[in-house]
Amino acid sequence: MNKTEFENNIKSGITSFVKSDRGISFIRMYEKTNISRLNDSVMNNIPESYLCDFVCDFCIVVKDSKNKYQLILVNRYLKSIGITDIGEMSIYAKLSKPLYAFMISAKGHSSEINNIVTNDDIIKPIFNYDDEKNIILFSLNDGVSRDSVLPLYVRSSFYKKIEKI
Repeated sequence: MNKTEFENNIKSGITSFVKSDRGISFIRMYEKTNISRLNDSVMNNIPESYLCDFVCDFCIVVKDSKNKYQLILVNRYLKSIGITDIGEMSIYAKLSKPLYAFMISAKGHSSEINNIVTNDDIIKPIFNYDDEKNIILFSLNDGVSRDSVLPLYVRSSFYKKIEKI
């Protein structure tokens, strides 16, 4: 799968994911945009957006059932995801407090970090943000590779969410 096909699969999958969640509605998607620099009335309703002086591959704006605007961050990788990539998304998520933060790879995570990503004591402080939210990492080819979903402690709840897609 080439980069364009992979990105199109991600956009389609994220759009389906948002539409399957009755608690949120899709507003717009930004691609490779520093949202802290946007002069946008919707972004002005997201207090954390001014802290988002970074660029994610996709930044999706949604509105929740309480009419609050929220972000979904997505970084995509054609390569295996390494610890540096996870650290970068961890900082982004802790700053912007998105509804969801996804790391999607065509090849899953790097084997060098197996001991880290399978140890809850080590991985929780890295993947966890905004108290009870977690970055979710997975491999995407012809759908989500279920065995690739990390951290391990979010697998079952994430499976339930994607079953609707």
